[in-house]
Amino acid sequence: MRKRAFLVVGLFLATLGGQGEAFELVFNNTDTIESPVFSQVMRFGFFIPVDAPIAEMNFENPQLNTIEYNVSGSLSDGTPSGFSSFRLERTIPSPNFYSQGSSLSFRIAPGANLHDGLQVADLAGPDPVFVFNAREVNTGRYHPPLVELNSDGTGRIQNSNNFGGINPATNRFVDVDFGEEYITDLSFNPANFTLAQIIINGDFDEDGSFDCSDIDALVVAISTESNNLAFDLNNDGQLDGGDIDSWLLEAGNQNIGSGYILGDANFDGAVDGSDFNIWNENKFTNTAAYCSGDFNADGAVDGSDFNVWNQNKFTSAAAARAQTVPEPSAFWILAMLGTTTLFRRQQL
Repeated sequence: MRKRAFLVVGLFLATLGGQGEAFELVFNNTDTIESPVFSQVMRFGFFIPVDAPIAEMNFENPQLNTIEYNVSGSLSDGTPSGFSSFRLERTIPSPNFYSQGSSLSFRIAPGANLHDGLQVADLAGPDPVFVFNAREVNTGRYHPPLVELNSDGTGRIQNSNNFGGINPATNRFVDVDFGEEYITDLSFNPANFTLAQIIINGDFDEDGSFDCSDIDALVVAISTESNNLAFDLNNDGQLDGGDIDSWLLEAGNQNIGSGYILGDANFDGAVDGSDFNIWNENKFTNTAAYCSGDFNADGAVDGSDFNVWNQNKFTSAAAARAQTVPEPSAFWILAMLGTTTLFRRQQL
């Protein structure tokens, strides 16, 4: 039976390390069923900036920024603490988060399909596959893992569940054990429980425009053989020239109403002398930047990039668009020529 409890678990991952170097995890109770033991979670939220690309890798205490989270709800009468409700709300700078004994860990499985987002089913490793620890120091209490998710669709939130023993962060003995009164069990479909929505559109720095900063970031990702699928614009599971073609098409449609042509380094809609000058200024340098002339994304501006320019020189996006559908006047000229030729043959 689905509870009316409101559960929000959001991990906000800000762009800290450059284009394509962060992603946003957000999930909530629309994908879960809560089964309280003695507690009913009314609100549960996490905001955790992580400076890392979404990729097939192990996230073990990744680089973070300031973390914010809150847990609140009600307790049944007669619980060991004697309280009727609970509320845990904290804002923790990243260095303090790990130094107090807290942790964050999950691993994206090899071959995970990240184009439809990151689901619990995309995580690998022994259960639990997702663990968020939020310990406290110098407070006389500490927590077990706050959030745990398992690959079989089970999990739990331990809202503020203290337990007796030695506090690993302070080596102090803690004799308070509230037992299970702050535990809420979770049930969900691992294939549908989405942890992150992956938005792939080519505006990697999210500044609202498609420009050199975006395609240069793409070229760096390709030339360094990155596994960051945020750059996989054509959804084929790999980063290569096909993603450059996809970016040029989308960016051109957004900016000038027609896809850019490969070799148009300054994005003026034509491959011409100005693009050659850009290539010439940077030739024979190890430069991984499309707007500097590295058109094939091999990390260097060289003869192969000149060949790209030379193959497409003196062509324009507007002309390419016009060639897709014959001009009405040109069509009728061809028709008239055909009719005239037929008439002359009939006169012979």
